[in-house]
Amino acid sequence: MPRLGAGNAGSQVKAQRVTIPSVGAAARAAVVVTWAVPFANTDYTVVATIEDTAALSASPLAAERIQEKTATSVTVVVENEGISAKAGTLHVLAIAD
Repeated sequence: MPRLGAGNAGSQVKAQRVTIPSVGAAARAAVVVTWAVPFANTDYTVVATIEDTAALSASPLAAERIQEKTATSVTVVVENEGISAKAGTLHVLAIAD
């Protein structure tokens, strides 16, 4: 079984973290993550999650869906169901198929 490389130096597994700008109450925002080293094509699987500091009782930000995927970037739609604007950090992991 081939071993997958980790990191961003042209490997089959890439991880990227970006700051989510403030998303207004009950709004969505498209957040673009640009790969430090592009994939060869769009044949990769993406997993996205969000880190925020919302209290447990508050509505957190959510990664709603992957909107677009290119060899150089992925766009994730972030949703805020809360009643006030929020920011956070988007963590994305991608694995070449």
